[in-house]
Formats: sequence, C-alpha cells, structure tokens
Amino acid sequence: PAANLYLNLPDKSSFSIYDGKAKYTVLYFYNMDCALCEAVSAQMKKIHEEFADKGVEVMAIYTGSYKANRKAWLKYISGHGFEWTNLIDKKDTQDMFAKYNLAAVPAIYLLDEQKCTLAKDITPKMLHEILTYLLYD
Repeated sequence: PAANLYLNLPDKSSFSIYDGKAKYTVLYFYNMDCALCEAVSAQMKKIHEEFADKGVEVMAIYTGSYKANRKAWLKYISGHGFEWTNLIDKKDTQDMFAKYNLAAVPAIYLLDEQKCTLAKDITPKMLHEILTYLLYD
C-alpha cells in the first residue's frame, strides 16, 4: 500500500490521498518553479481530461513551501486550468520525499483502488499506455 499523506485542498480543507475513491489514483508530485514540471503538467492535463470520466483521479501534489508560495500556487493552478485534485502540505509535516522515495520532481505514481502502488517514477507516456491497457483492453 502507498503511504498516506494528509494534505490540503486550495480552500485549506484537509484531504487524505485515501479520501479518493477512484478505480485508479495518479499521484503527480511537482513544483511550479520546475521547468520540466511545466512540460509534464501539460501532458498530465491531457491525461486527466481523457481518463477522468473512466475512473481515474489525478492528485497533483505541490512539493514547495506552503507559507512562501500559497498565493502563487493558487494563481498557478487557476491560470493553468488544472481541474484535478490540487493538494499542498500546508504544515510541511508530511515528509513526502521520504515516504515516496522522491529524489526529484516531477514524479508520477499510479495506485489501484486499494491505494496499492501499480507503477512509480513513470513518464506521462508510460502512464497513458498503462491506463489505456487497464481501461480499454
């Protein structure tokens, strides 16, 4: 099973990755100051649009500082039209880099309905191929 994270939605309400009830959950760890994340986010947005109505929930987890960047983060997600589940570690206590063995961002994980890891450290292309296989074949 994937490690649970207790994060916050843009409205500051609490959210656990286990709160999601989709057939498949995509954890997308990113930082808005990362140039590679910018390109990956565009690809992830297309994946979200294609698979959202097929039981796939994308949880985009901002890995930067809440206190330093909350306003910029809110502007970033609204400016890019990210309609997936946007999450942030408001108290900076979740230690997501250790729990998910994140060496760098962007990082993409695919979880099943029980929140068990099916794939980790995959590219958007690999994610698309796996979801296509799982949902269409």
